[in-house]
Amino acid sequence: MQRRILFVTGDTATPRTPEFLARHDLPCLAKPFLVEELKLAVHRALERSQKDEDADDNAGDAPPPPKSRSAHKGA
Repeated sequence: MQRRILFVTGDTATPRTPEFLARHDLPCLAKPFLVEELKLAVHRALERSQKDEDADDNAGDAPPPPKSRSAHKGA
């Protein structure tokens, strides 16, 4: 669910906010911004959210990797 959130901040007084967002890889748009920048940020957040959902949906579909066989049986 966190991938669907776009943080908008004007907090420039403390470095903790951008550090937190970067550490957790959360999308952020700093104020002031242009409408086109907002549109692009929303589009990217939606794409990212969809990719994450697709990956989660397909995670259980992959068969387990084959067991490796030793070249020397009984060794």
